[in-house]
Amino acid sequence: MLKRCLAQLFSLIVVKKIESTYNKAPECQAKILKQLIKKSQSTDFGRDHNFSNILSYQDFCNNVPVRDYEQFHGYIEKIKEGGKNVLWPGKPKYFAKTSGTTSGAK
Repeated sequence: MLKRCLAQLFSLIVVKKIESTYNKAPECQAKILKQLIKKSQSTDFGRDHNFSNILSYQDFCNNVPVRDYEQFHGYIEKIKEGGKNVLWPGKPKYFAKTSGTTSGAK
């Protein structure tokens, strides 16, 4: 009985804490976006898309168009040839092959 009551109390506290963050989601997402932009601004992709001047989500949308895999092909080839700091700081440890519904293997 005591364990059950304590477990219920603990779960209520956890749920309340989670619920208190709901209205902070946009603020948290904006903060994370800024951190990611800052970290990747010295990559080829970051330089090509003016990351050093992106201050908001709207700036990001204006500078980074939505694209498909084929439009990343040049960046991918550069990484495969040994390039560093292309899409993200450093070099990827490995590539994984996948296939989608719209085209063949990627």
